[in-house]
Amino acid sequence: QIRKIPVVYKDAAGIWWEDRFRPYVCMVVNLVLNIGMVQIIGISGIILSTVFSLFISIPWENYTIFRNVFHRSSREYYLKMLYYLCVTIAAGAVTYLACMPFGEGLVQFILRMVVCTIVPNIVILLGTFRTNEYRETKEFVSAIIHRHVLRKG
Repeated sequence: QIRKIPVVYKDAAGIWWEDRFRPYVCMVVNLVLNIGMVQIIGISGIILSTVFSLFISIPWENYTIFRNVFHRSSREYYLKMLYYLCVTIAAGAVTYLACMPFGEGLVQFILRMVVCTIVPNIVILLGTFRTNEYRETKEFVSAIIHRHVLRKG
């Protein structure tokens, strides 16, 4: 899913020619690794080889997009993605730890649902409320709400 936004930029900018060799290279790498890894570790090798080919495809695609569309380095993008990955891992870890004391049963299940709804959102909010993206999203949502209230009133 993380590839969808960069792919939209690539398609909108029409930089298919600049990215023409990536699918072929990834296809060959994936096929060779599929054949080799299925012999070594079985069906799991096919899945691992596909994941490995994505580790070639995604950076290549991002490099092409940032060089040809944004005319800058993709370093800032990767650092931001790493930060969001850390926030996500923290949210998952804190939520897991918060759910550990609950045992089995319907009431405990409902309590876990409440914890799983509230805790990760709080952790993500604490991890992102100082970012530009949070501020811009808050302003955008506020403008929509303000416009909607003005239409109704």
